[in-house]
Amino acid sequence: VAIHGVPSTAILLMRTMKQYGLTIPTFAITYLGTPGVYAALGPEVGSNYYFVSCFTPGGIDEPGGVKELSATADKYGQSALKNDVNYVAGYVVGQLAAEAISKVGPEPTREKLVEMLNRGFEIDTKGLSSQLKYTPDNHLGLVVLRPYSYDYASKQYKAYGKYSDYQKYVK
Repeated sequence: VAIHGVPSTAILLMRTMKQYGLTIPTFAITYLGTPGVYAALGPEVGSNYYFVSCFTPGGIDEPGGVKELSATADKYGQSALKNDVNYVAGYVVGQLAAEAISKVGPEPTREKLVEMLNRGFEIDTKGLSSQLKYTPDNHLGLVVLRPYSYDYASKQYKAYGKYSDYQKYVK
């Protein structure tokens, strides 16, 4: 089962499936892999709920950018959001914008930005996302997803493999 939409749809579907005894693994889009959805589902229902994302949720036990993101969230009073994959997405997009604009130099313009991206541009998100790379003939940016679930016992997200494990499936 695949879910696309809003959190209430995911919660309702998962609870309804449980009510009727269906234990079908269910995958959702990035936006629906939030702490709020997992909290609303609870361990019994949520143990069968997964999501795919090109962003690494905060609070996951991986080295790299997750610790930096967590420290930044704490510093700016956003501790409650740091485990939300949507917060991570905003953090990565902010990093993309800041680094891209800094590379075009003083007086940035859209034309200078497009020219710089056309030459090729890569950002090291330190594991907060799949590879974020633009080449002269590929402007897709983030394209690789990986599956996640939530471990209610450890109160942490769990990644299944590395982004590089899924790269071969993306053209």
